[in-house]
Amino acid sequence: DITDAQIIASSTNLESTSIMKAQELRDKAKEARAEAAEAMERAIALKAQAEEEKKKVLEAKLEEEQRRLQVIEEAKKTLLEAKELKEKERTQRVAEKAKLMKKKAKNVPVKKKGDDVTGGDTAQR
Repeated sequence: DITDAQIIASSTNLESTSIMKAQELRDKAKEARAEAAEAMERAIALKAQAEEEKKKVLEAKLEEEQRRLQVIEEAKKTLLEAKELKEKERTQRVAEKAKLMKKKAKNVPVKKKGDDVTGGDTAQR
């Protein structure tokens, strides 16, 4: 038969074993929480790094777009300047042509009333 002392000893042994198992489980849970916290910190750091990289890419795209717009503006300005120059040259050619026509007009004899159209001699006959 099992004596009271054996039951108490067995019960105490079970309690000790249970306490040790519970302590082991608490330690494992504590380690798991610490590992989870470290993993979370790494994930947060990786996310921050990814956000920084994304920011750099967007900044580079923005700079590229700004350069493209600047090139377009410079091209517009150049085209406008070329158009203005072409207009100036056209105006200058027209003015030169007008001067030539004025000069030619000064050299052409002006006919007056009474001048003979056929040529000078016939009025004397």
